[in-house]
Amino acid sequence: MLVSPPLVIVTVLFTCYGHPDGAAPLRQRAEIAHSIRGEDSSSGSRPADNGTPLRSSEPSGLPTEIPDPVDPPLVAIDRSEKAYTVFLAVAKDASEEQLEQLRSRAAPGEAVELVTWDEFRENRTKYLNSRIVHDDYPESRVVDGIIELLRRYASTPFGLTWNGGVALTFNDYEHAKRIYKKYLSNPDEYAATRLEDPRRDPINPKSHFAELLDWE
Repeated sequence: MLVSPPLVIVTVLFTCYGHPDGAAPLRQRAEIAHSIRGEDSSSGSRPADNGTPLRSSEPSGLPTEIPDPVDPPLVAIDRSEKAYTVFLAVAKDASEEQLEQLRSRAAPGEAVELVTWDEFRENRTKYLNSRIVHDDYPESRVVDGIIELLRRYASTPFGLTWNGGVALTFNDYEHAKRIYKKYLSNPDEYAATRLEDPRRDPINPKSHFAELLDWE
């Protein structure tokens, strides 16, 4: 059983991706994987979660400057969890062996899928818009933002949540699951208690886009 977020994509990223810069990027990717699993990269311990979401910090391993956009050859999509969908842009320098490992975990129409960039962009409604059950951030341009994140941060997983948010860390994904359960149980109660302050909303797309894309 997969833990949250689905680790099919992250496991492939962490175990089979090489990098021309050597050990440092691999260590950075390990930190990303630890943060997604909800562990401290030095101790392996899971952070406390008191149920009060706060703005998540930028994941370890992302560049300090915003990279130039590059269209990736492929996008890996993980729909294993209803509360969010995880997307990963496959780097252009991925070897055939690495691609085979990705393909072995993916199949068309299944929970985990590998599609070309052109297919992904031309069918954004199918792959992105359709995963939003109820849009809490209609002014955020979340679909455009996810596409741009994938163009700039290859080999980094990004989550599109059921309500049009963006998840980067373990706590982001757990928050998405928690509020999705509340929404399914009682939509009116969910609407009445939803976090309105973007500084306390861990999945607010505008906050993430401001940090990672310099969008206003």
